Amino acid sequence: MRDATDGLGVDEAIECSGAPGTFRQAVEMVRKGGRVSLVGVPTDQVIEPLPFKYIVHNEIAIFGSRANPSVSRR
Repeated sequence: MRDATDGLGVDEAIECSGAPGTFRQAVEMVRKGGRVSLVGVPTDQVIEPLPFKYIVHNEIAIFGSRANPSVSRR
């Protein structure tokens, strides 16, 4: 995403899988002042190391969202 935005990053990244590594990827693809929304629910075994200093210096906002599992069913 950095390449596609000439190094700027995206306004918001939405992590939907809960897979290992995707939280950090989302953090690293947003612009300064960007937002990361966490929708995916990881297992208890997923422990994600995050670049804390990078998050603070770039003022990245991180939001959790607990979706209703019945909303997207057909």
